[in-house]
Amino acid sequence: MRWMRDWAAHARAVVKGMLFIGFSVQIGLGIAWMADSFGQVQDFGESGSALYEGIYGLLGETPWVMYLLQLGAAFMAGHFLLGRFGLLFTDSSVRREDLAGRAFSLWRGFALLTVPFALQCHMALLPYSLMSSLYLTALGLLTEGLRTRKDKEARRRSLCLTLLSVFCLLLGGMLSGAFDRERMQQPGHSLEGAMASRFAWSYIWQDQDCWSPELRETVRDVLWETSFCPGNMNLLQTVLEERLGKETARGYYLEIARTGWERHAPMVVRQIGWDMLGYIAAPAVFPLQMKGHAYDSYSGRNYEIMRDHAPVLTRYYVDYGCWWFGCCLFLALLLSLSRGLREKITRNLLTAGGWALAAVLPALALTMRGAGMMDYKYTIAVNELWLVWALLRMDGKCRKGE
Repeated sequence: MRWMRDWAAHARAVVKGMLFIGFSVQIGLGIAWMADSFGQVQDFGESGSALYEGIYGLLGETPWVMYLLQLGAAFMAGHFLLGRFGLLFTDSSVRREDLAGRAFSLWRGFALLTVPFALQCHMALLPYSLMSSLYLTALGLLTEGLRTRKDKEARRRSLCLTLLSVFCLLLGGMLSGAFDRERMQQPGHSLEGAMASRFAWSYIWQDQDCWSPELRETVRDVLWETSFCPGNMNLLQTVLEERLGKETARGYYLEIARTGWERHAPMVVRQIGWDMLGYIAAPAVFPLQMKGHAYDSYSGRNYEIMRDHAPVLTRYYVDYGCWWFGCCLFLALLLSLSRGLREKITRNLLTAGGWALAAVLPALALTMRGAGMMDYKYTIAVNELWLVWALLRMDGKCRKGE
């Protein structure tokens, strides 16, 4: 019925207005926090990445220059991704290219730029901002490369875009320091070492009675300190490899992991689930972490550093960002449901599957590094994908018949 269609159109307009206001408040708070923090250096210590330190050195080791580079890269990556996704999931023949359309496109870019945890990384001397920008760029290139191609030249271009996407992912991995020689030669840098940390660290002190006598005796002098924090797992791994050799140590890593799994499997699964959720939707989990619920993570330390120079503004900014994350997803869901009957089910399923892979794969890899090591700085791009969905839902005028 016509009156129902008119009512639905008005309801969508109201929801879009609420999304616009909500994101605009976030943008305002983000710009204020950024301006207050521009002359400061967050106390995160060394970046741990040789490539990032090299880039920082080329820029004269000037913090504000690095901030501008990271902010510019983040804005362009978000703007590019939104444009590629918009071309794929809307009709490009009716895209708005007028002044209002360009202004709306810039506003969406600022909406992604000012996500609280992402902006913290953009304003820090750490590689996570550039890693995030490369990841979003890779997704945009891959999206463009997977669009339907008919002629030979177009297919060749599609292959080049896909290869360029893979290059961006590899460059992001290099920025993380994962391929640095020093990192790869560190004790415990192996699948077995990661398994020991993931399955056993939380109860490593209680489980020692179930270990073999040689293992207990070898690590006895560092075991208590190892149990203090997840980063101290390196103490145990260093002692094992220095005293017994790497090959023997790997066997004991498996023994430690097996003991932890056999004795605490339900708790290990629960911790893995919380870590996955924390990486995929950090703003939703962060308030629970600050109340002492959930599990061990680096979120508290990250927040303490973020609020060092502007505690009141940071509190309002982060609280609003976490609250708005849930609200905007609910509003985006309403818009999606209002269009669900008119959009192709196959396209929706493919879109959801692609976004799920883009979020779950990096979260799973980071989760399996070890217990108690959840750090939202690694997956700020994954969390931004939720907001990309919400921002794309607002672009209703890019569709025929609306």
